[in-house]
Amino acid sequence: GEVRIWSCPSGSGLSSGINAEYGEESKKQWKMNKYLSDRTPLNRDTEDGRHQTCRERTYQRDMPKASVVMVFYNEALSVVLRTVYTVIKESDPRLLHEILLYDDFSTIDELKAPLERHTENLPVKITIVRAPDRGGLVKARLFAARAATGEVLVYLDAHCEPTPGWLEPLLEPIAKNRTTVTAPSLDDINWQTLTYSGADTIWVIGGVNWLMNMLWAPIPQREMKRRQREDPYPVTANIRTATMAGGLFAMDRLYFKELGEYDEGMGVWGGENMELSFRIWIKQWYQRRVRGWFLFGAISNAP
Repeated sequence: GEVRIWSCPSGSGLSSGINAEYGEESKKQWKMNKYLSDRTPLNRDTEDGRHQTCRERTYQRDMPKASVVMVFYNEALSVVLRTVYTVIKESDPRLLHEILLYDDFSTIDELKAPLERHTENLPVKITIVRAPDRGGLVKARLFAARAATGEVLVYLDAHCEPTPGWLEPLLEPIAKNRTTVTAPSLDDINWQTLTYSGADTIWVIGGVNWLMNMLWAPIPQREMKRRQREDPYPVTANIRTATMAGGLFAMDRLYFKELGEYDEGMGVWGGENMELSFRIWIKQWYQRRVRGWFLFGAISNAP
């Protein structure tokens, strides 16, 4: 039942050696430091930024297995692989049904045979689905969900590094109530240095303004009181939220279908945030942001 850890292909990364000049060139092309990423271990240790109470919590043993779904288009191979490796390294293998990689018609060669070569002998089922043409982010996420076979869909961006204990708190609320949707608190991976830093989003909830834009707002006092009343560990209790990011969340796979999935006609990035939140509202259930238990870094692109 222990998490299995192995060495990345070259021990240090896909390449070795650092050159500042090439690093600057890679930032211009990739909007992040690909040169440094290619020289950073694929299974590097991730910082455990959880509250001490989070680390001490225990979870029920009977939980659904997850299909971790990642969509990518022309991302750096080392970034995609580091996401895959870290998901496996930081997950209880009993909870990980598969990692599904959906390629939205990438054009760069390193995401073809090299990606398949680096993922063919991993200790978790890796499913790579290639789109026949470019569908866009929302369609790609939709088609990826339809190809998944796990009990729960866990959507991640292909440039994340989950930290220790990330998966259990996403799955346990769903195990207790399959109509619950869980979403993570996101930390940051610096696009230039790839260093990890904590974020303050654990103290806010999702909201919406009259322009139908998602926004973050302070946690209301009524929610703080509910957490203190209902959870013996209120500092690490889930946070009920009105809206959530539409691309990083966990949801029962069949419930996702019952909600109507994503709108195939949606072509604007960000609209999925409102769409899924409203679908859940209509069903008269609620979403939860996982407080403290689940912290991972997501690379923020260069301006």
